[in-house]
Formats: sequence, structure tokens, C-alpha cells
Amino acid sequence: MTAATRAAGAALLALLVGSVMGCTRAPEPSRSFDNVVLVTIDTLRADHLGAYGYPRPVSPFIDSLAAAGVRFDRAIASSSHTAPSHTSIFTAQHPARHGVLFNGVKLRPGIPTLATTFHDAGFETAAFASVRFLRGSAKGFSTRNFHSKAGYRRAERTVDRALQWLEDRDGESGFLLWVHFFDVHSSNLKARPPADLLEEMRQDSSQRGEELQSLLIEVHGIPP
Repeated sequence: MTAATRAAGAALLALLVGSVMGCTRAPEPSRSFDNVVLVTIDTLRADHLGAYGYPRPVSPFIDSLAAAGVRFDRAIASSSHTAPSHTSIFTAQHPARHGVLFNGVKLRPGIPTLATTFHDAGFETAAFASVRFLRGSAKGFSTRNFHSKAGYRRAERTVDRALQWLEDRDGESGFLLWVHFFDVHSSNLKARPPADLLEEMRQDSSQRGEELQSLLIEVHGIPP
């Protein structure tokens, strides 16, 4: 790990601790890291994972990670759209602030991201996503590999590309690797509800969307 990497890690830790403890002097970090891997899975429900009590054995590896690491019991997405939610993960900002309100929209200029922070600290940064509309959310990733067509790329193909990138690295510096999967979404394409129920759902969704927009604008003062 380079001196720049250590310095950046210490600075980030000091900032976080300082924000919580006020003016208290931040202690020296007790441990460091070389690599960070972020895996995101589109539309995967927590209550359908064994780690959260689902009875069917559908997620043994994720369950093993939860058992050996930290599992959050409460997490709330910042948006019902994929790109805005991911951009909030990378920027720690609400969609109304970072500007990515829908899939395919680019992040506003001048906003730092997790990837730009890692890149500036001397890490290699790479993103491998199974859909193309996340390209606008991937600011700061030096290596970017997205599905080039409409629809999505199967998870195993995305994994193959990420593994190839890992094999081709020189291994001298740490890395931030983001891998995104979309396969869980495919079940929605195969099991559509009856036409009359689907139309009822669309009307209800439209009405709720108008009510939400009115609440945000008139009550909370958030611009359209």
C-alpha cells in the first residue's frame, strides 16, 4: 500500500470520527485495507434471502457472508429506480441533490464519488455492470464495462469480465471493484399479471406518483 493510500485512508477516518465526536482528536486507524469489492443485485428482496429468514436455501453464499460479517437489519433505498439508488450509494447524496432522477441520466459535474476518492488515493477503479443505463452513475471508474445493448447481460458473463480484469492486473496497488447484476429482474418479464389487473396497477401507480410529487413540491419545497 502506498503512502498516498495510507494518508487518504487516515484522512477519511479522521473526517468520519471528527463528524461524530466533534472536536475530539481522532485516533490512529487500527487496521487498513488493500481492496474493496462492491456487489449490487437489482431488485433482490432482503426477505427472500436466508440471512433475513427466508426458509428456502436460495442464497447460501450471501448467507455465509452475513454470518461472518455485518448484516444491516434496516436499509432504505433512496429511489425506486436503479441508477438514482446506485448514484446515492456512490455520492452519499439524495437524488434531488446529485441530479440522477431516472435510469440513464448522468451525474452532475463537480460531485465527488466513492470511485473518484479511491482513484485520487492511488487505487485502481473498475466497474462491470450488466446494464448500460448505469454508465452515467460510474464517475471515477477508470475501467468501465457495461452491457452494450438493451436488456441485460447474464451474471456469469459479467463475472467473467471482472475476473479477467483481476487476472490482468499487475497487483501493485489496491483496487475498488464494482460488479452489478440484473438477473433477478428477469422474473418480472416472464410472469405478467392479467391485463385488467395490470391496468389497475398502472393507474394506482400514476395516482400515487402525482400525490408524491405534490407532497415533495408543496410540503417539502423540493423543486420538480
